[in-house]
Amino acid sequence: MCGVVGVLPDSGVPPREALGLALELLEASHNRGEDGTGLLLYGRGLFPRLVHLEKWLGTAYDIPRRLYELNLEHRPEAILGHTRYATRGRIREENIHPVWASCRDVQLFVVMNGEVSFTERWLRRAEAQGVQLHGATTDTAGCAALLLQLYLSARDPSEALVGFYKEAFPFGGFSILGLLLDGDRAFFLYLRDGMRPLHAARFRGCQLFVSETRPLTRLGLRYDEIAVVKPGSVGFCDLRTGRWTHLDMAAQLKGRASRGECAFEYAYFQEPNSVMHGRSLDAIRRELGRAACREHPPASPPAGGCANCPARVLVTPVPKSGISAAYGYAEQALRDGHDVELATVVLRRGGPKAETRSFLGESRAEIVSRLQRKFEINAQEAQGAVVINVDDSIVRGNVSAWLAQQQRRAGAREVRVVAAWPPILGPCFAGIAIDTGDPLASVVEGFDPYALAEDHAPLERRLREEGFHHEHLGRVRFDDVGYLSVAAVRRVLGFVPGDVCTGCFTGVYNYIHPLNVRGKPFRYAPWLDEFIEQNGVERPDVNPELRKEAEREPSTSSSTA
Repeated sequence: MCGVVGVLPDSGVPPREALGLALELLEASHNRGEDGTGLLLYGRGLFPRLVHLEKWLGTAYDIPRRLYELNLEHRPEAILGHTRYATRGRIREENIHPVWASCRDVQLFVVMNGEVSFTERWLRRAEAQGVQLHGATTDTAGCAALLLQLYLSARDPSEALVGFYKEAFPFGGFSILGLLLDGDRAFFLYLRDGMRPLHAARFRGCQLFVSETRPLTRLGLRYDEIAVVKPGSVGFCDLRTGRWTHLDMAAQLKGRASRGECAFEYAYFQEPNSVMHGRSLDAIRRELGRAACREHPPASPPAGGCANCPARVLVTPVPKSGISAAYGYAEQALRDGHDVELATVVLRRGGPKAETRSFLGESRAEIVSRLQRKFEINAQEAQGAVVINVDDSIVRGNVSAWLAQQQRRAGAREVRVVAAWPPILGPCFAGIAIDTGDPLASVVEGFDPYALAEDHAPLERRLREEGFHHEHLGRVRFDDVGYLSVAAVRRVLGFVPGDVCTGCFTGVYNYIHPLNVRGKPFRYAPWLDEFIEQNGVERPDVNPELRKEAEREPSTSSSTA
């Protein structure tokens, strides 16, 4: 769920205004990255080497002072920005985008939102041809290596973009922005396969590209001034002439060459006040919360209460991504006549930068430590109450386990969990990575994924009756657990055009990823076989080296929610 930013200023735009605009877009994309931020400025006469590249750990709000002190006497012709939310590769400066690939006098800088599997083969080929990756080791480095390798073969941006799209399309989801420098030639690039969002707009003499709409509306742009970059499209701009070339992959390649969006963009990834297909994410998530309430309403009267002393029933969001779903759940409960209150039982400590993601860490102990530093329980609210924790989804068991323990200690009469999303069955390798050692993941793995996608009741019953063991928190049990059904998600997202990818909760993905190669019980859309055969794409599952690579457990030290 990284964020990508591209700015192409016209000739009359003051240099400082262009830089300030790029920084503002990066800051507004903060939700899409807190592990690292990168910014690249390019322009003739701008610097002795034409390019200034900055990378720093942390969010866009941690902008190095040296960026403000640059001597900008000339207008940047192109700016690339990125906020990183790591799914693969360690959180270190070398892996922050833009990724830099070079070979002789040709340089390529790439920022990507998404993930592509099986990129090691591209790295090996490119390195054999003398392509340098300057320390980057992520899948984005593999993508940059392939794209540069293809360009070096033809010295034609069109052929390179089409060739890259053909090879990468079956194996991941991506929105990519890039800058290609070849002597006196300079090209700004974009690629979107359809799974990851990408938007474009013009503002104060600048062409803008951003992952989602919120950064653009914060500038004052109306929604009708923001264009959706078409799924299955690539393009490039010759920065010397200003001429654009746009290519439709459906016309360039055989078979289906664009795919539906990632469903999890609607549940979690994007800011709630971003818009997709004319609807705000907040409104969509509220509807998911309302659907969850209809399927899992509050018990009335609550267990443990009585006619003369009924327990208060509190609906509380699991901060902060669950806020919209919790509001929708409470609205529906009140509409249906349930006596509930919307309350803040979980408090976040120290402001928005107090602690990074609480569900990740090098160990279970580190995760628990992060939770203790980041959250506290409002004991005054929880005392004697039935607490319904509404989450946008439940990917890992650490947060829910810690909340259950702390809320019981605060005197809650019951602790319930409602997820406005179905159970997460497996990682998608394009956004959701699951720690295979997580206690909740272990419980989910005990069920047949396709049976569980059809009927969540057995999992809910096990979590109520048996719970699970957390090595630092002990036995975890909930008084009630409810997941939203797959059918409800499909109804709520029925307005979304195309074939939305539901692999993380149905087990059927619209791309091929390592779990397919490892023989796990997950499937992919059959049209991918047709695309691979018709376009002559190498199948990594017949390569012994890649099979060995795929059989290794995926790294989970820096994975997305």
